[in-house]
Amino acid sequence: MTLFVIFFYVLLLSVVLNGKVHYIIILYYLMLGLLTFIMYTKDKHASRYGFWRVSETTLHTLSLFGGWTGAVLGQNILRHKTQKQPFKTLFNITIFINILFFYLLLFFT
Repeated sequence: MTLFVIFFYVLLLSVVLNGKVHYIIILYYLMLGLLTFIMYTKDKHASRYGFWRVSETTLHTLSLFGGWTGAVLGQNILRHKTQKQPFKTLFNITIFINILFFYLLLFFT
């Protein structure tokens, strides 16, 4: 799945360089991905030490709006939220919806 993130950013860079979308879109995805990765790190730390957890709704919302790249990296690097099947199913749906929205933005604007 990490390869998928790299592929997405290469695709994103190519459409920006071709003038299809504004460069701010890359910054948007990078910043939201970083924020989401930080939230996964915070949640992983909280789960280990019994602190207040980040809600799954928050994690899914961040993924839905473009932070899924950071979520994928957080899952792979931190080994967090990788086993819980209902979470993974909904997570994959958020990725699909976000990419679909990006596709619609790219080809129908």
